[in-house]
Amino acid sequence: MFVHVPPAPARLSARCAHFPVADDGVTVIGGNPASPSSLLLAADDGHHTFIDDVAQNGRTTRLLTFRDTLPVAIDRSGTHILYLQGHNPPALWRATIDAGHLTDRRRLIANSNLGPIAW
Repeated sequence: MFVHVPPAPARLSARCAHFPVADDGVTVIGGNPASPSSLLLAADDGHHTFIDDVAQNGRTTRLLTFRDTLPVAIDRSGTHILYLQGHNPPALWRATIDAGHLTDRRRLIANSNLGPIAW
């Protein structure tokens, strides 16, 4: 659901968008700094994480794919992603989403014993 919050006295408006989401994977949603009328959706299929741009009409555009990760969160501005990588225990990473690539990757916690639910 896209909700538009204009300055007063204009009214709120909302638009429902339908788009495919992985049935068994983790999905996180964040803002898209490139377009106020779309959002970023990060989902995993067990092997890859996909970041897609989702427009209000439900059209999705694949922005990037990276392997062996589990998305945790996209920040409000849509410019950074937190993700888990590795096993036994996984490490928590942060990266900048930039022009179809992840840049400025930083490991925040090397040996995280907490699962993704804790984040």
